[in-house]
Amino acid sequence: MAKFKKADNCINCPYQSKHFDFLSIEEKQQIQDNCLIVNFKKGENICKQDLTVTHSLYLSKGLVKVFIETEKKNTILRIASSGEYIGLQSIFGEGSYRFSITALEPSRICLIDIKYFKELCTSNPHFLMSITESISKCTNNIFSRLTFLNQKSVRARLATALVFFADEIYRSDTFVFSMSRQDLADYIGISRENAVRILGDFKKEKLISVSGKNITISNKQLLQAVQKIG
Repeated sequence: MAKFKKADNCINCPYQSKHFDFLSIEEKQQIQDNCLIVNFKKGENICKQDLTVTHSLYLSKGLVKVFIETEKKNTILRIASSGEYIGLQSIFGEGSYRFSITALEPSRICLIDIKYFKELCTSNPHFLMSITESISKCTNNIFSRLTFLNQKSVRARLATALVFFADEIYRSDTFVFSMSRQDLADYIGISRENAVRILGDFKKEKLISVSGKNITISNKQLLQAVQKIG
């Protein structure tokens, strides 16, 4: 079960968000006074769909999935890594989460009381603009990805996902993949069986090598070609 502790080093924290550049020392101190730090194990829920929003969520370390739950299947909206606020849309929306968030790796979340967070946005327009830009960027990325999923073949979707994880998440063509095969399938909108089959095809075609959770992109140029063919 996740354990809470009081923040004690927000001013000099090496994991500060980029938005902190717009805060004064006094404002950073106030954030520290209103902040709790929580460590989540892999697979633990950080927030649940339809629950009331009480804090802003800053992912200082780790990797999480943001997804919509339904009776039939889950739809993964995005994968978020260290240095990102997650769930900002819900803070300024209807007051409840429209999605769930689960840790894909051991993750640390900084919880800032929502009342103070909104007060800070009201009193500091530069901070608010930075937060608004992040919300816009996140929303646009989700729109672009959903459009892409509707237009591309399953092979192109999987190729794109693998390149994304290598370039944007792990920053290496060899990585230990944190997601289950079901998560991968939910992320690109196909069945688990199809995801496993296409991974096998890519392996036979020597585009990738797979050993358990370890994945190596063996021929990135050809994998990117699969992306473009669509």
